[in-house]
Amino acid sequence: MPRPDQHTPLRGVELHILLSVVDQSRHGYAILREAEERTGGRPGFEIPTLYRALRRLHDEGMICIADAPEPEQDERREYWSATESGRRGLKTELARMEIALAVGRTRLGGAPAGAAP
Repeated sequence: MPRPDQHTPLRGVELHILLSVVDQSRHGYAILREAEERTGGRPGFEIPTLYRALRRLHDEGMICIADAPEPEQDERREYWSATESGRRGLKTELARMEIALAVGRTRLGGAPAGAAP
């Protein structure tokens, strides 16, 4: 079932999943590895949370089971890809984050991202 309000913020794990599967299908462990790379090894979730979030996003119609990318085909793994609804949800979340980032930078006096307070 789709989310009742596409403007509902995504949970961190959901954001990482959609970032990972928006451009190509990936299996759960590959999603976790990619999230670890993006966060310096601290994605903020573990395997059980990841798989619950995959099922939740699937039930909401934001991701679907997909074919594996050609060189990675492994019939033992379940691969996931973003649906059109998932792409819209990701775009909405990124726009929400951009607004928050702009406000934060303005209020911090234009400090670049990652600068010490």
